[in-house]
Amino acid sequence: MNADINNVLYWSATIADNESNVDGQLAQTANSGFKTVLLWSLHIVGLGDGLGRTPGDLYWNDTPLVTTVAGVSTFDPKKQFTRLHQRLVTLIGPDTDVYSIFFSIGAGGTSDFTAVQQLLASENGTNTLITNFQTLLSNLPTITGFDFDNEDNFDVGTIAKFTALLFTNFSSAITFCPYYDFDFWEACMEKIYSGLGKQPVLWWNLQCYSGGNGNNPVQWAAQLAANQARNGVEDPDNFIIAGYAAMNTQGDGPGLCPSGINRVFKPFKDRVGGGFIWNSQHIFNNTASCDGQVPVIADYVDAINSALTSQVVRA
Repeated sequence: MNADINNVLYWSATIADNESNVDGQLAQTANSGFKTVLLWSLHIVGLGDGLGRTPGDLYWNDTPLVTTVAGVSTFDPKKQFTRLHQRLVTLIGPDTDVYSIFFSIGAGGTSDFTAVQQLLASENGTNTLITNFQTLLSNLPTITGFDFDNEDNFDVGTIAKFTALLFTNFSSAITFCPYYDFDFWEACMEKIYSGLGKQPVLWWNLQCYSGGNGNNPVQWAAQLAANQARNGVEDPDNFIIAGYAAMNTQGDGPGLCPSGINRVFKPFKDRVGGGFIWNSQHIFNNTASCDGQVPVIADYVDAINSALTSQVVRA
């Protein structure tokens, strides 16, 4: 395996929903070759959300992670995530392939970045965000970064300011997950770089399925290179992580078998930094036959690595 290839897995809510399967799924993931696991997804409560929740509260899907009552920030008030985190820790270690775990913020059909813009508009709201993320990260030291799956509010200033808040206050790594509009994300990069004098965004997880179907990661990398002096990206070719959906019974993606992933990635050799797979639930719970058998999680990593390194897939 090429140590330089960065392969990423979006882990869906199945990690919490299928309690009896979690340990086996984590064990397979830990030794699959995926290097980064993105927990999908973290949500931020906005002003007047209609559910009586406090603005700035943080949720893991429908599970409250950080809530504020009378100005006091509390982690995991229903004790639903603490035990899960203890198991997540097993993903990282000297004998595993995973080296980082992020939260992915946002999703299609949510308003998380609208909430962020509302909160950043006032000193009190900004302080609430800082306090709640401090509570989150102090209780979940395994989390080293945040992925922005912004699909609701394309305001450059909001993305730049929120990136700076997480980076300057917590040294958090940041990734973006665009599905369209290169110019918007490029403008965010330029504003962040000009404001901080450095670029804390480590890479883009480019969606090449569903809403991003047809995106060409090589073209996106070339556009980044053309603006390199302004966006602060040191290595544009390795900055793009190309993402596709795993084969699944839900029709999401459309999904690709490992053989299809391998075929798609071959033209990207030496031109992208790795690949991401959407998502764990498709691999573990919505399985579909591929080439006469049901693939396992490592098959997807092998398909990416063999395409990008001309390496033979393990038996």
